[in-house]
Amino acid sequence: MRISVVISLPEVTPNLQEHLESIAAQTRPPDELFVCNETGEIFQRFSTKVAFRVRFNPSEEEAIRACEGDVIICSEQDNIWFPEKLAQIVETFSAFPNSGAVLANAELMDENLKPLGCSLWESIGFGPTEQKALKDKKKLAGLLRQDAIATLASRKEYALALLD
Repeated sequence: MRISVVISLPEVTPNLQEHLESIAAQTRPPDELFVCNETGEIFQRFSTKVAFRVRFNPSEEEAIRACEGDVIICSEQDNIWFPEKLAQIVETFSAFPNSGAVLANAELMDENLKPLGCSLWESIGFGPTEQKALKDKKKLAGLLRQDAIATLASRKEYALALLD
């Protein structure tokens, strides 16, 4: 299973380097990383230090369409990933071959990366009832538009359907 990661960068944040390092430190690294809206020096340097392909595209939607992975993960630039994140996503998709997407929660941190003591889902009231409701693609697309999910991993065909 090939994995593509897409990072959209409306602006560079203070923790961007830590985010990139957390992607590079994955126990199961991605096969490619798309960076949208930015082709700065930090990414040029990063691309020389990793074994996976780093690509640039001005548009997040175009990047998603151009991804070569079977699974696409859209990530916000201020996320710091646990080292097993991608391995766990692959394991979940393998265990549930008919699933179109895997949602990931996040531990909230302040600007100094100190944990705030709650998860993203807790902070927005995204509990078991709301999670079960996501079997409907339209409800998922609405949730994504609200930036309520730290990361979404989806099979490519599912990601493309969400764009349409």
